[in-house]
Amino acid sequence: MTAASKAETATANIHHAHALKHSRPRYFMKNLKQFIFTALIGAGTLLSGTSASATKIFSFNAERADGDTFQIKLQTEDALTTESYGAHTNVAAGLTSPAYTFTGYKITGISGFWFEEFALDMPLPIKSLLPVGSIVENSIYNTPPGLDTSAHSPTDNLFNPNKGFSPPWAGEGGKFSYGGVAFVVDFSSLVNSPQYGSLYSGPLEKDYQLYTDPGTLRYAGCPGSCVGVTEVPEPDTLLLSLGATLVLPWMRSARRRDQTRNEPGIQQSETQTRG
Repeated sequence: MTAASKAETATANIHHAHALKHSRPRYFMKNLKQFIFTALIGAGTLLSGTSASATKIFSFNAERADGDTFQIKLQTEDALTTESYGAHTNVAAGLTSPAYTFTGYKITGISGFWFEEFALDMPLPIKSLLPVGSIVENSIYNTPPGLDTSAHSPTDNLFNPNKGFSPPWAGEGGKFSYGGVAFVVDFSSLVNSPQYGSLYSGPLEKDYQLYTDPGTLRYAGCPGSCVGVTEVPEPDTLLLSLGATLVLPWMRSARRRDQTRNEPGIQQSETQTRG
């Protein structure tokens, strides 16, 4: 190779290295911005329960009439299913839940937190989902056990954010059926709490059933004599708003740096330096 060829090759390598040096940050920034937007959009989709994947995620936050509150996330199958169930009678309480047909997404997993009304600063984790056909009856954790004041059926583990009874009705409930869903709440942190332990005399774990009361057409839950439950809607845009608040100022700053780098004076200066 001649001296001239070596010089040309060296110059080409320098220019190539310089191009990589200045293109990598811009390429990285472009892909990072795309990743952030994709993550935010995906988070909003997750909260709203409109995931394009094989599962859906729904939120259901509520307050019981006795002051307890809970926040749950439901993982469901992607497709709606319609199921029909016969009447169910609680013989001891003399209550009958009627036959019904309900269309909803089958719940496959559950998570979230329970808050006792005297310890709202202590989240108690929702541990697991109980299988279809489970039922929580007659205040089983009371001493002596009490009787239900609200009829309900065994669980079907169905949820419909648009209400699923057929024929439809305009009651306050309706996202869960007369059987609804049942889950296990872990109370061990409350039992072992120096501050609240003396105020709680129940077990380390409790089963809880959430459903639509066929008598009032509102939500209700057992145990606790099956008190009324009021849904507290959660804005779907909460995470999106938080993400925008934290990320967009940084992105605007990055965009200003890109624009500054592309100003003619700076480009000319870089060209002169390279020459």
